[in-house]
Amino acid sequence: VESAIGGALSTSAAQALATPLDVARVRIITAERRSPAGAAAVGDAGGEGGAAGVVETVRKIAAEEGVAALYSGVSPKVLRAVLAGAIQFSTYEITKDWAEGFLAKKFPRL
Repeated sequence: VESAIGGALSTSAAQALATPLDVARVRIITAERRSPAGAAAVGDAGGEGGAAGVVETVRKIAAEEGVAALYSGVSPKVLRAVLAGAIQFSTYEITKDWAEGFLAKKFPRL
């Protein structure tokens, strides 16, 4: 149970923290698809991409639409992360415990 709770908390926190970067990434990609100069309009530093473009896009979204816009779509991402993290971490612990017991019986000298 502890591993399921820990997995749920850690993966949901990671998703919540990464959401603004995902929003910026999606904005940059969709702007590039609309027009070749579109990325520069969104906040891409000179249309060259990279970290400067992401940071500038995050700043532009926050300034024009508010900080809440950086977290659009966070609820379904966090819900999915809670479920996936709980399943992944609890499955890992169960499998690890089983493998340790199996290997101890099969190879007692290890």
